[in-house]
Amino acid sequence: MPPPSVSIASLHNLQVALYIGFSAHEIETLQDVLISVHAHYQMAPSIHMDCVESGINLRSLSKAILAAVAKQKYNLIESVADDVARLAFGFPACQGVEVEVKKPGAIRHASHSSCRLTRCRADYQPFTVIVSVGSNIGAAENVPRAIRQLGKTFDVRRVSTPYLTPSAGEGAGPDFVNMAVELRTYLLRTSGLLTAALRRIEAQLGRTRDPTNKNAPRTIDLDAAVVMGGDVRHIFVDEDVLRHAHVAVPVAELIPDFLFPVGMTPGTGAGQVTLLELSRRLTQCTEPFKYFPVAPIDLTGLCPSPPAEAPKGAWHRLRQILMQHDPSGRAQEAITATPEPATTAKSKSGAAAPDPGFFHRDGLLSALV
Repeated sequence: MPPPSVSIASLHNLQVALYIGFSAHEIETLQDVLISVHAHYQMAPSIHMDCVESGINLRSLSKAILAAVAKQKYNLIESVADDVARLAFGFPACQGVEVEVKKPGAIRHASHSSCRLTRCRADYQPFTVIVSVGSNIGAAENVPRAIRQLGKTFDVRRVSTPYLTPSAGEGAGPDFVNMAVELRTYLLRTSGLLTAALRRIEAQLGRTRDPTNKNAPRTIDLDAAVVMGGDVRHIFVDEDVLRHAHVAVPVAELIPDFLFPVGMTPGTGAGQVTLLELSRRLTQCTEPFKYFPVAPIDLTGLCPSPPAEAPKGAWHRLRQILMQHDPSGRAQEAITATPEPATTAKSKSGAAAPDPGFFHRDGLLSALV
């Protein structure tokens, strides 16, 4: 039987203003580039269901590109193209992507310079994200619920000890439970898709934000504390990690040897320090993991699934979502007819990697943005 046909959803010449180039006259000047994206995916579910969530939502893609690269600084249009390609794989149906970035007027006597690249999912490794988790309303129930929801959306790998920490600020309410969760995701942080996915989980757990009181009690708080992987420009550390022991200590428990990027000056002193050393400075304690008492929360059964099981779980989760968004009842035929993607493709290094057709679960919700 021949493989299922692959269709292409295209976005042509999206105009984005950013700082691009390395010449003196370019460094501080906003310039327009034109970005075209051709995302490869299986169109059959979209056709049968007439549902945008089962395909590539081009409006969401364009918003994510604008959020990720507009007004950012790049030396090379090649780096812009690579970020757009990474971003495209945050959408579940995307199997491969072609990206072209044009820079008008870059070369004298030429209309534009351009870069074109083609990528499949196996060309990239997922980002490692440490999510800071906090709650001081029903924490014994809401923290485990949050971890379960994270596991449905992302590839959860490890969790820290839950710590009981004092609330801070006027109107902060009772003490908090703070901990950290390590997960893997293809969502590019600067696109806003990662934050949007975390905010959806917060909403599912009843989180409401009081604009007049940032310290208000909350059912759950989920924030990307540290992002690792990709290239140097993708490394991210939230400022709260640098300032607050209740954030730094759980994160340091998971990645104690993480070195802050050059130019970042956490705590006191000069030079690069590890997260473990930062935690010692913030707590003024040689054993920072004993600084806060352990919260009496039962995390039994929240151990992450083995990585080998993730592709199967992601595929079945995609099927569930497609069924939920099928008002005509025609999804069953389309989904049943679509084979589950293989998971034994080889990356450039020769290591086992998900097949380009693998529908990653962390992209399922991002397509709804």
